[in-house]
Formats: sequence, structure tokens, C-alpha cells
Amino acid sequence: MHIIQSITLGITQGLSEFLPVSSSGHLILLPWLMKWKGHSLDFDIILHLGTLIALIIYSGQYWISLIKSGIISIKKRSVEGYPERKIFWLVTISTVPSAIIGVLFKHRAETLFRNPLTVGLTMGIFAIIFFIVERLGKKEKKIHEIGYSGAFVIGLLQMLAIVPGISRLGITIISGLALGLKRKEAAEFSFLLSAPVILGAVLLKSGDIFKLLSSDGITVILAGLIVSALCGILAIKYLLSYVKHHNFNIFMVYRVVLSLAVVFIYILRR
Repeated sequence: MHIIQSITLGITQGLSEFLPVSSSGHLILLPWLMKWKGHSLDFDIILHLGTLIALIIYSGQYWISLIKSGIISIKKRSVEGYPERKIFWLVTISTVPSAIIGVLFKHRAETLFRNPLTVGLTMGIFAIIFFIVERLGKKEKKIHEIGYSGAFVIGLLQMLAIVPGISRLGITIISGLALGLKRKEAAEFSFLLSAPVILGAVLLKSGDIFKLLSSDGITVILAGLIVSALCGILAIKYLLSYVKHHNFNIFMVYRVVLSLAVVFIYILRR
């Protein structure tokens, strides 16, 4: 892989991981559109490690506070009066289904659905679903106001994100909106769920990652990793700032346009 390709994929991963447009889908479509030689899933995980670093930089302090609150809630056997205590358990409950499906089926699903046409169609279909839910959601609750059953439902739906093109961030955001969360709250909860999910994926593939990092192309790999982290920070700040005053329609229009373009190009190349 050329360093330009690594940087381009790093930019793509960093920006799309924290926007409801599917980073895994983009990492499949971009090399296909550019007619690049396919890269390994291990490299995808390294790019995800970059976005995990972005999350740590952006919300590391809050995570420390959240974990402390969770420990205190266990000692006190209560979550009353402290939103962070409940949020800790909401995140934990939402993460469990994804952890299970990640261990059992993630590699198979990502391999099975890595066809560009499938990704393109999924992009468009999910955009329509997102648009409908975004319009119907009440958007009045804060994170700690959703129930544990709601958190579990979000976790179950998050499992769908193993299919490239759906978007893990997107599915958790629309799940939150359907449960009545405000746009910014839904986005923030999705970011919180990102950390354990990405960390789990990195740990599952840690052996392969170390092998790849010890290869001759270490400079190329690190370039993608660093760029992914930097662009991830920008994407987080942009989305949280944007959704304070806007809906998600611009991202849905982008998904539909990309979907139509992919289907058109796929047909032309047949």
C-alpha cells in the first residue's frame, strides 16, 4: 500500500467513524471506486485504533469520571441522584449485545457483506429509515432519562452495524432518537458507546495488529493511524456542534447520493 492511500483511508475512517455515514462502508467503497488493491481487515482495525485515540483525547476525562461513578454505584448499591452512575450502567447494558455478536460473528459478517453493491444499497435504505425516525422522534430526553430496557434495545440494534453501510453511530443515534433523546444527547451517547466497541475490536485483533505494525510498511501504517486520530477529533467536535442547531438530513442526503452513485458505477462496470 502506498502512503497516499494509507493517509486517504485514514482521513476517510477518521471523518466517517463519528458521522452517521458508515466508516466500514467507506473503507470498502473507496478502494473499489479508486480501483486500488484491497487492504486487509487488520488495517481497518488499525484505523479504528486511531479513532479510539481520538475518543480518548476528546472524552478521556469524562470516561474516568464515569468509571469512578460506576464503582461508587456498586459500593453504594444505588444510582439515585447522580446521572453519571446511571449513564455508566446504560453504556454497559448497551455494550453487552454488541460484545457478544462481535466475538461470534463480526469477522464472518464483515467478510460476507463486503460487496460494494451491498454496501451501496444498505447506505440508501438506512438513510430513508434514519430520515423517518429523525422526523418522528420527540427529542426531549437526556441520556440518563432513558430506561435500562431502552439501553438494551439500543445495544441490540447496534448489532446491525456489523453489516458495512449501516453505520454503528447512525443506528445508535436513531435508536436514541426513537426513545426520545435530544439530537445532541443521542450523538453523545453514541460516542460513549463507541469507546468500548472499538476497544473490543482492537483487543480481538491485537495479535494481528502487532504483526502488521512490525512489518516493513510501518511508516505507511502509522501515517494512516495518526491521520485517522486527528480527523476523528475534528469529526467529533463538528458533529456535536452541528446537531445543536441542525438535524441529520444533510448526512442522509449524502448517503442517498452515494448509494445511487455506487449502484450506477457498479452496473457500468459489469
